[in-house]
Amino acid sequence: AGKIARGLGPDITVLCLNPDARQFGLSWPMARSTGATILVVSVGPVPEPLKSRFANVETLPDSAVTLRGRTLKRIGVARGVGFQP
Repeated sequence: AGKIARGLGPDITVLCLNPDARQFGLSWPMARSTGATILVVSVGPVPEPLKSRFANVETLPDSAVTLRGRTLKRIGVARGVGFQP
């Protein structure tokens, strides 16, 4: 989450939906996003326990993390609607 937040810059809110959210739990508590639609990225498919935090989850095509044209990792992507922390 930290690397994603740095890459996106300070104008984009990044949540860490992990029990060990570290600084993300302090800078933007999950409760502030109750009911939000959230773009979820994960290593591999979005975990089932995480899906239960949304009213609806739409799985989107996987994406690639690239560096200088080389794929470093494939990531799962989903749109979660109606987030409940």
